[in-house]
Amino acid sequence: MTYVASPSYHREDANRAPNLRQCLETARRQLDENEVREALSAYDRQDVKRPKQEPHVPTMGVVPSSSF
Repeated sequence: MTYVASPSYHREDANRAPNLRQCLETARRQLDENEVREALSAYDRQDVKRPKQEPHVPTMGVVPSSSF
């Protein structure tokens, strides 16, 4: 469980709105990170065959003589 700092308690505090906005943004960011982490771990748990990357093979190309 994620704990987020609570905003100022006094309703008339000038910093209450910015503090609340910061708390909510932190909570939203943590939620997004958790969703991504859960999706990746679910993918890792499946027996999914991932495409094998082929090794990089240098290639030779033809260059016109006018480019020299």
